[in-house]
Amino acid sequence: MVVHAVYYHFSGKEELLSAAVNQVFESISAVVGAARGDDEPGDPKVLDAVIDDVWDWIDSHPDEATLFYLQLPGATRQITTLRQEFEEAHVQRAFGYFPHSGRSRTSAARRAIDTLTARTLVDLLISVQTMRLADGPLSSEANDELRAAVRTVAARLVRA
Repeated sequence: MVVHAVYYHFSGKEELLSAAVNQVFESISAVVGAARGDDEPGDPKVLDAVIDDVWDWIDSHPDEATLFYLQLPGATRQITTLRQEFEEAHVQRAFGYFPHSGRSRTSAARRAIDTLTARTLVDLLISVQTMRLADGPLSSEANDELRAAVRTVAARLVRA
């Protein structure tokens, strides 16, 4: 009976997995959006709030976090596309963390540096979360110390 109900709403396993993954992406994006609020560009407190709120979400949603961080890369073409769109949206949001993001004109070199920095920041935050989940290389590290270290590295990136 349950199987029929699932297939009534989804055409197959791939569509069901994509819907679950999309729900996780939306949840994380909502956490980031709430933490950012009406932030001022370059306010370091905003980046700290985003890191802390996503960290707390991951701690309170371990199954969803595992789905996002451990099960997704390369799962299906549709999930790969969803993940790329998710990461690109967060890279674009990352530009708002830079102290100089309010400038109206920037050089090509500055834009290249900012793009590299934004991508590095997002990749750092995703990588650390992946490594601290179940049996990962950072899973035995003290949670508060690791979070503080991530905040420090992220602050250094955006100030550079």
